[in-house]
Amino acid sequence: MSLQTQLDHMDMVETLAKPGVAILESLTPEKCNLWHHMTGVSTEVGELFDAVKKFVIYNKEFDYENALEELGDIEFYLAGIYRALLINRDDALRANMAKLAKRYPNYQYTDQRAHERADKQEVLDLKIYGETDFTLPEGSFGGGDVGHSWTGPNNQNKS
Repeated sequence: MSLQTQLDHMDMVETLAKPGVAILESLTPEKCNLWHHMTGVSTEVGELFDAVKKFVIYNKEFDYENALEELGDIEFYLAGIYRALLINRDDALRANMAKLAKRYPNYQYTDQRAHERADKQEVLDLKIYGETDFTLPEGSFGGGDVGHSWTGPNNQNKS
């Protein structure tokens, strides 16, 4: 890699990165709460992954007690995310089941269906034709009067 490429990349990062002050000015207690829970999930998943890595790669005995602890911590932080986003866990599970039923009819896995991702193609078709509105629900951290919603094709705000 050339020195000029490295310098150009550093300049690009400096130009494109959102300034910390701008991020700080946009924070609300609700956003901080959501960030806290997202950071918690990420951290706990990393800890669980490390335990699995030791079992799979280093052939250590699997530490079920640690896995149980980490899974409980993940559930804790996920519950905080659901609450912050005003999303019901049952709704999320049903949406996941519906998505996978489209991808894998009769819940039959094949590599071909995994590559085709029929559920994603349907969403892509809707976005292309401008039929999808991803506005967050009223009262959620980014919904309603807070003014955050999905920006559709051609950067047209859908709210």
